[in-house]
Amino acid sequence: MNFKEFKISSLSINNRTTVYLLTVLITIIGIYSYITLPKESFPEVEIPIFNVVTVYAGASPADIENVITRPIEQELKGIDGIDVISSVSKQATSIITVEFQTSKDKLVAQQEVNDAVDKARAELPAQLTQEPQVSDFNLDDQPILNINLSGNFDLVELKEFADEIQDRIESLTDVNEAEIVGALEREIQINVDLQKMQAAGITFNSISTAVTNKNMTVSAGQLDLGTMERSVRVDGEIEEASDLENLIIKNNLGDEVYLKDIAQIQDDFADRESYASLYGEPVITINVKKKSGGNLIETSEASMAILKDLQENQFPDELNITVTGDRSQDTKDSVSNLFNTVILGFFFVVLVLMFIMGVQNAVFVGLAIPLSTLIAFSVMPVIDFSINTVVLFALILGLGIVVDNAIVIVENIYRHVTKGELSKMDAAKKAAGEIALPVITGTLTTIAPFFPLLFWGGIIGQFMFYLPVTLILTLVASLLVALIMNPVFAVSFISEDEEHINGDDSHNNTFLWIASAVVGALAVIFYLTGGMFVANILIFLYLLWLLERFILKPLIRKFNESALPKLQQAYHDAIKWILVGFRPWYTLVSAV
Repeated sequence: MNFKEFKISSLSINNRTTVYLLTVLITIIGIYSYITLPKESFPEVEIPIFNVVTVYAGASPADIENVITRPIEQELKGIDGIDVISSVSKQATSIITVEFQTSKDKLVAQQEVNDAVDKARAELPAQLTQEPQVSDFNLDDQPILNINLSGNFDLVELKEFADEIQDRIESLTDVNEAEIVGALEREIQINVDLQKMQAAGITFNSISTAVTNKNMTVSAGQLDLGTMERSVRVDGEIEEASDLENLIIKNNLGDEVYLKDIAQIQDDFADRESYASLYGEPVITINVKKKSGGNLIETSEASMAILKDLQENQFPDELNITVTGDRSQDTKDSVSNLFNTVILGFFFVVLVLMFIMGVQNAVFVGLAIPLSTLIAFSVMPVIDFSINTVVLFALILGLGIVVDNAIVIVENIYRHVTKGELSKMDAAKKAAGEIALPVITGTLTTIAPFFPLLFWGGIIGQFMFYLPVTLILTLVASLLVALIMNPVFAVSFISEDEEHINGDDSHNNTFLWIASAVVGALAVIFYLTGGMFVANILIFLYLLWLLERFILKPLIRKFNESALPKLQQAYHDAIKWILVGFRPWYTLVSAV
C-alpha cells in the first residue's frame, strides 16, 4: 500500500515485542528512581550570601564600626562579583552580610571571602573575644524536625538523654547536625582571688596556659618492648574540679603555687545561651538538620525509628518525647497529592474518552499520564533533580497536556481501523504518518513558552528552573509515548470489529461463571493465607471488569448511537452558519 509513514512509529509497530520490553523497563526504572530520588520541601538552591560575625567584648557600637567592620569591609570590596555589602555594628558584635551575584560560584565566593577576612585580621584588635567567623546562608540549615524532651527530670538529666539521642541521630548518613537547644552546659569555673594572685606573682596568662596544658591529650611516643611496640598516650583531659586543685603554676621567679591557693574551683554550669519551651513548659530541644541533597523523608523516618528504639529499650517511661516541626509530613502530603492527582487524572481522562472512543482506546490514551511521569522520573537522577514542591507542581500542571498527543494518535488509528480498508498494522502506520508532524509541531509550540524560564536570573530563577525543565521532560516523554507506544498498543488491542469497539459484543455466560469461580477461589485462598491486600485488589479489579462489561459498554453504545451523532450534527451546523458572509470576521473580532 502506498501511503505516508512516520518511520519511527512504523519501526515500533514492526517490533512490538521490543516496545513492550521498553515499556516494562521504563516502568521499573521510573518506579526505582521515584523511590530513590531525594524528597524535600524546596529545591536545593545555592544562594551566594555570607555572614562575617566578629565578637569584641566590651566595645561600643562606634568602636566596633571603626576597628572591626570598616577594615573587613575594605578588604571585601576588592572581591569581584559582589552585589551588596551590608553591615550591622552593635554592642560587642560586628555582622557583615555579603551578597554575590547569582552567577558567582558559591565555593569560589566563600573562599574569596575567607581570604579577604584573613587579610583584614592584621588590622583588627589582637584580643578579640571571637575571631571573624564566615558562614553561608543555606536552606538546609533549617531543621527538618524538632525533638522535645520533658518529664519529671531536671535539665542535667534531660541533657544526658539529649546527648544519647544526638549521638545516635548524628550517626545517620544524611544528617548534618543534631543541635541541642535549652540545655545546661557543664563547665569547671575558676574564680580567682585577685589579691592572692597578685601576692603570689601569678598572672591570668599563666593560669590560662597551665590549665590549657593540663587539658590536652598528647602522644608520648612509642614504648619498645623488644618483640613489639606500643603507642603511649598521656591523657590530660580535665573531668572533675578536683583535677585542677593541685595544678602547679610557676610565677616569674620560678616559685611553684597550687591553683587552689589562689582560686576557688567549682563544678558548675555555663550561663544559658538558649531556652526552649513547649506549651509553656521548659524542655530541651534537639533540632535535626539534614545534609544538602539528603532525602528528607528517609532521614525523618530514620530519626523517628531511633527515638522509638530508645523509648522502648533504654529511656524510662517517665521521659516524654514530643516531635514538632516535622517537615517530612508536608513533603509526604505533596507526594501523596501528586499520586492522587495522577490517578484521578487517569480515571477522568478515561471516563471522558471512553464515551467517544470506547473503553480500550480510552485506557491507551490514559496510559500517557503514568508513562510520561515515569519517563520524567527516570531522567531526574541524571540531571541531579530531587522531588520537591516545584517539581510536583510542574507534574500536576502537565497532567492535562500530556494526553493531547495520545488522543490525536489513538483516535486517528481508531478511525482507520474501523474503516476496514487496511489491516491493523497498515492502518496504524498510515494514521501515525498522517498526524506525526502536526503532533510534533504542536508539542514544540507548547514547550516553546517555557524555554525563557530556563534563563530567569536571580534566586527566584534558580527556584523556577525546576518548573520548565520538568514540564519539558514530561511533554517530550508524552510525545515519545504517543509516537512509539500508543501505536503498538493500538495494533495489539484495537478490534477491527466496529461493533465490538462500541461495546455490542455478546455475553458469554459460561466464561462469566468460570471467571467468577476462579476469582472467588483465588480471593478465598489469599484471605486464608493472610494476603488480604492482594485479595481486595483482585476483587476490586474483577468488579471493575463487571462494571465495564454490563454497565459502561451499554451506556457507551447508547451514547455513540444517539447523543454523539446529535453533537456532531450540531457542531457541523454551527460551523456552517459561522462561515456565511461576514460572520467569520465577526467571529475573529469577538475572539480577539
